[in-house]
Amino acid sequence: MNNFSLPLMDDNINREDINSLVNFLTQDPIPKLTNGEKVRQFEQDWSKWLGTEYSLFVNSGASANELTMLALSYMYGSLEVIVPPLTWISDISSVLFAGHKLKFCDINFKNLSFDMEMLKRIITPNTKVIFVTHVLGSM
Repeated sequence: MNNFSLPLMDDNINREDINSLVNFLTQDPIPKLTNGEKVRQFEQDWSKWLGTEYSLFVNSGASANELTMLALSYMYGSLEVIVPPLTWISDISSVLFAGHKLKFCDINFKNLSFDMEMLKRIITPNTKVIFVTHVLGSM
C-alpha cells in the first residue's frame, strides 16, 4: 500500500483576521454587508493597483469565474480552455456554461498543479485560455 498524502493548507485565517471580522460585525449600526462603502473603496483601490478603470467585487470565486468566462465568450466567442481535473466544480462549470471547449490537463502529484510536460504537449493554436487553479492551499 502506498503512503501517499496530499499537501494540505494549514490555517490561513489568523487571530487578527477573526478579531477584525468580529469588530466589523458587532458595530452599531449593523454594518452593510453587500455593496457598501468598503466594497466601493476596495474596487477603486484594486482598479488603481491594476491600472484599470473599473473592477467589480463579487460574492465568491465561483461567481468571478463565471463572469470571466461569460465575458470572454461575449468578447471572443467559444474558446478552447485548458483546466486541471483537480479543481473546483465551479471552474469546470463556468467554462461549460459560457460555451467554451473544455480540455483537461493532468496534474503533478507533488504540487497538485499542472503536469507541465503534458500541458506543453496539449497546447495547440486553438488554446486561448489556461485556467490555473490553486487547490487545497497549493499555489
